[in-house]
Amino acid sequence: MALRSALGAGRGRLVRQLLVESSLLALLGCAGGIVIGLGASRAVGSLKFSTVAVPFILDFGFNWRIFAYSLTLALLCGFLVTIAPAIRAARQNANEFLQGHSQRVTGGRQFTRSALVVAEISGSIALLIVAGLFVRSLNAAQRVDLGFDPTHVVTVGLTPAQAGYTESQARQFLQELLSRMQSAPDIEAASLAATVPMGYYALGAAGLKIEGYTPPANQKPPSAGYNAVSSKYFETLRIPILRGRAIRDSDNHASQYVAVINEEMARRYWPDHEAIGRHFSLPSDTGHSIEVVGIAKNSRTGSISGGIGPRFYRPLAQDYQASVVLQLRTRVPLGTAIHETTAIIHSLAPTIPVFDVHSMLESMDTLNGLLLYRLGAVLTASLGLLGLVLAVVGVYGVVSFAVSQRTAEIGIRMAIGAQPRQILLTILGQGLVVTVAGILIGVLAAAAIGNLTRSLLFGVSPLDPVAYFSAAGGLGFVVLVACYIPARRAMRVDPMVVLRYN
Repeated sequence: MALRSALGAGRGRLVRQLLVESSLLALLGCAGGIVIGLGASRAVGSLKFSTVAVPFILDFGFNWRIFAYSLTLALLCGFLVTIAPAIRAARQNANEFLQGHSQRVTGGRQFTRSALVVAEISGSIALLIVAGLFVRSLNAAQRVDLGFDPTHVVTVGLTPAQAGYTESQARQFLQELLSRMQSAPDIEAASLAATVPMGYYALGAAGLKIEGYTPPANQKPPSAGYNAVSSKYFETLRIPILRGRAIRDSDNHASQYVAVINEEMARRYWPDHEAIGRHFSLPSDTGHSIEVVGIAKNSRTGSISGGIGPRFYRPLAQDYQASVVLQLRTRVPLGTAIHETTAIIHSLAPTIPVFDVHSMLESMDTLNGLLLYRLGAVLTASLGLLGLVLAVVGVYGVVSFAVSQRTAEIGIRMAIGAQPRQILLTILGQGLVVTVAGILIGVLAAAAIGNLTRSLLFGVSPLDPVAYFSAAGGLGFVVLVACYIPARRAMRVDPMVVLRYN
């Protein structure tokens, strides 16, 4: 630029040159971003959410308005970061540069570059820590004791009413289907239920009238979640019956109304008495008293996080539901079981629609289950990786530029006896200062973000030391490697060559 200025180029021409160069870089960066964005969009769009109760597809097709916005933003950023240095460079004294002072760098400019890199590192470490928190939350959610065993279980949704079946016809069809499935050699256990754990649909009863329980003053009447199930439900899901008995085939509309309750319901409403043999009634059916015949282990049915509330299970024969879920514990691969099950259903009733045919593990991928934690882990990990790349590029750029500006100094140091190891430590020290400053600021930012996202975490503290130390250690290592490359180049400087040309 000094030569161009000496040959007659005006300041405006020099500024335009730099703006054109920055615009070209911005366009190339935008083109690379478009390629990455399209790949990421296709990857996200390929995620299957057909296992949820309301299936949906994420469609991230190419959009010209988004493209135009991104292109404008890229060009604007290129202009903003170039205009000030371009004007400053155009105002420099050409004679000063041509006389050999082109390597001089003011401390203010170096400080600005370092401050920007510190900001990049702090943002990156904050994203990596939050990503670590979400990943650990996902791991904790996957290991939580559900109270039942969802493995090797297939769920099939059925609504006989949609095929024109009356209640009596639907009951007969479901009983015949259940008998066929329970006698199938590949089926270990089969049952029917009104809802599935972690599903979007749940049943609940408020205003219960419970024998021997008086709600405290100023408190709402007792309530509990419930499910209507057939016999062998607890065997199918492997929910242990702690005391009493499970639902039986003999528990029908003509017999005594019964229910199996969970531990929490027994503890809350009969804390000082044996719950088995006690009675309660529903506000919608005060004519029938429901007898407690068994106590089942607490299980997570409404949400994978939070506490477990009172819950009871009624016989499906005593509480008819128009829509039910067939649950099968299989001895064969799930795909084979699904194929055989749909074939049996269609052989019994070809017109009955079959929907939500999944493994129970897939059926649990809902917002109440693992879906939120999976999405959080994937999104934050992707952003953290992007931030890591930017931080590494920034540190490498600053250190590499500083090394090029200090080439003469390094040559002089080596000429008067400095060892390559000392040069290496000097350069690494410069990068280490920037890295440590960025990590400290990023850790504070991550702590603040972690407190805001506390409700989205599961089984992990917002100040989880594993997430913080792993993110800080990983980022520090990668950044130091980025610093080592220009530092190693500085170690190989030939003092004679440097002094001859400076």
